[in-house]
Amino acid sequence: MQLLHLYQIRRLDKMAHSKFWQLEFAIWLHIFARTIIGIFVPILLLQIGYTLGQVMLYYFLFTGINVPLNFLAKAIVQKIGARYVMMLSTLASLLFFVGLYLLTPNSWILFLITIIFAAIYDAFYFVSHIYLFIKSEDSARSQKDTSLLYIVKMGAALIGPIIGAIILILTNRHVLIVASAFFFALSILPLFHLKNLPDKPTRKTPSFKKFFKEKIDRQNFLSFAFFTIHRAAEGILWPLFIYTIFSSIQSVAYIPIIISLTVILFSYLMGKSQKYRKENLIIFGSLLIGLIWLLRLLTVSTPIYYFSIFLVSLLSLLVTIPLDSDIFARAKKISTLNTATYRNASSMLIQFLLFGILALVTNIFQVGFVITILTLLVLLLINYVTIKTIKA
Repeated sequence: MQLLHLYQIRRLDKMAHSKFWQLEFAIWLHIFARTIIGIFVPILLLQIGYTLGQVMLYYFLFTGINVPLNFLAKAIVQKIGARYVMMLSTLASLLFFVGLYLLTPNSWILFLITIIFAAIYDAFYFVSHIYLFIKSEDSARSQKDTSLLYIVKMGAALIGPIIGAIILILTNRHVLIVASAFFFALSILPLFHLKNLPDKPTRKTPSFKKFFKEKIDRQNFLSFAFFTIHRAAEGILWPLFIYTIFSSIQSVAYIPIIISLTVILFSYLMGKSQKYRKENLIIFGSLLIGLIWLLRLLTVSTPIYYFSIFLVSLLSLLVTIPLDSDIFARAKKISTLNTATYRNASSMLIQFLLFGILALVTNIFQVGFVITILTLLVLLLINYVTIKTIKA
């Protein structure tokens, strides 16, 4: 909470003469609503009666549908503005909750409809809100502001899963779905007061070829895409793995709490890491995270399972903050909207491949963990080659 207050103090003068605090409040509410239920969605699918393989099918379809929707979101932002696209994403999330509330085993049409609304929500929200965030920030402060954004997000993300777990323990999944939907609906309200927010591109977006003509941009997006495999494994596979072992919601609820506390404590310090090369941080972080995944694969130990969450959360900052900071800073020079679009589309495309494989195998966790280790190795090599090229 002290770092949250620090964030507010640092931004107070900037926000006092603008309405941008309303956007940040809307995002805070949105993240709070998302984290109440987010980590529990795959668990809820298991509780409804779907198998682990069918949960992988859910994410395979979700990511596959998501990819083209990012480009639709981009077109709509150009037409009506990012603020309205954020509103549309929230409406899609509410329809997703209706589907999830009514979902029963083997109701495949409703299963698909629910996935479609989840994909619309994700694509529309991440394209619009990342676009608005990049547009609002001074590129000279991008790394520091990126770390502060994570603090604000993690403040909401810390409270959300605690409340979500309490609701699930004391009531049932239907109450959890309604509670999350309520806060999603609430997050729309601040957006109505942002009528003068500059939320449309003022110039034509460059072509795909022109956007990626610089090697640094190709490296950044490849690195981001490969690191997304780890994010998917940590955010979906690992909670499922913990749940299948302990069969309790409480065991899963500890995961986002550990992650949030770690990020709040260390992300601001990471914002001061400009003196280190981005590639060196990514190499170091991806190497150690890969070793932790290997330890998880080979070890059967509850303390290690939970302590590894803390270590992975901490080490992920070495990759996430410098990488996102560089992507956001570059976005102001080339195209903010293209950056927001390609960032989420590349993330979904590589996850589509991951969940496509996992939907076909029986030993889902072992295969998923091995793929995660291999992609972290690829991430390491991409950045190692970059450093060698620069030195040469």
